[in-house]
Amino acid sequence: MLIFSQIMLAAASIFAALLLYRQPQPLTVHSKTVASIIATCCMFILLSALLPLVITGNSEEKLVLLRIFSNLQYYLALPLMSSVILLTCLGKNYSKGAWGRWSLVLLASFELCRRALVGEQYSMAIAIVIILSVAIGLLYHRSTLSAIALPIAAIVSFTTSILLFSPELSIIDLSDQARYNFSLAVSLCLVCLCFGQKLKTLTKNST
Repeated sequence: MLIFSQIMLAAASIFAALLLYRQPQPLTVHSKTVASIIATCCMFILLSALLPLVITGNSEEKLVLLRIFSNLQYYLALPLMSSVILLTCLGKNYSKGAWGRWSLVLLASFELCRRALVGEQYSMAIAIVIILSVAIGLLYHRSTLSAIALPIAAIVSFTTSILLFSPELSIIDLSDQARYNFSLAVSLCLVCLCFGQKLKTLTKNST
């Protein structure tokens, strides 16, 4: 079951990234930047899902490598993705360089909190912030019931995977790697589908 969930999460990461580029018209320059950053986040999630399948053994070097990519998923990919979703939906435009600097801030914050022995508190804070960011971003400027139905489903799925099942970010002690992989796979696709509707194309795109 765990192996199947890892394969499903890897496949969903690719599909979610492709959803951002599935538009009726070409994306604007800014939208391409945003889509590429989210796609990069999806690739980090893909790697964290696939590496345990190809790296076997319990040597210290292998365990460290797996831990690095696991941390990249939890403390870089998910926070960066949620930041991009929130600020883009609020109409804020930033360059790749600015997002790169923000990525360094996220990594430095994690390392500082880990060294200060407040890693658990930092994980809880990150979990809450990324969920709120995704929720606000996806619901922003959506007023009708039909317009918010799919975003709400995406938010509920994303919240469930992070708060309940995540081995690192779960606030309620129900963490389970397989269920986390399954739920994150579903929520990634839903979130990227909803966020793709917010991306601007070369022709005026109403959402």
